[in-house]
Amino acid sequence: ELMTEYQAAFDDALIPQCRSQLTAPNLHRVLDYAPLLPHIYGAKGIGSQGDGCAQLLCKSAEDMDKAIAIVEKDLGMSCLPLQIGSTRPVTQALIPAASFPQTLFPASK
Repeated sequence: ELMTEYQAAFDDALIPQCRSQLTAPNLHRVLDYAPLLPHIYGAKGIGSQGDGCAQLLCKSAEDMDKAIAIVEKDLGMSCLPLQIGSTRPVTQALIPAASFPQTLFPASK
C-alpha cells in the first residue's frame, strides 16, 4: 500500500510538470494490471519513471515466478528478478569505517 501511495503522490506532483516524459503509459499498465495484485504487496515506478521500469514487491518466491510469467506473457515485457535475503545467517561482517572508534560498533570484540 505504501508503494502505491508513493506512486500516486509522485504522479500527482510531477506528471503535470512534464506530461510528455512522465505520463509513462507502459509503467501504469503494469502498476494497474489486476492479475498481478494477488502476487504482490505493491508496486511503483523506478529510475526516471518515464521509461516504464517498475519495481514489484512480491509476496513469495513462488509469487515472483507467477508475476514474471504474467508480465512476460500478458504484457510482453521482460523482467529482472531480484531476491533480497540470505539462506544463512550472517555471524561476522567487516565494516570498513576509517577514523571511527570501535565503540560505535558495540557488537565488535
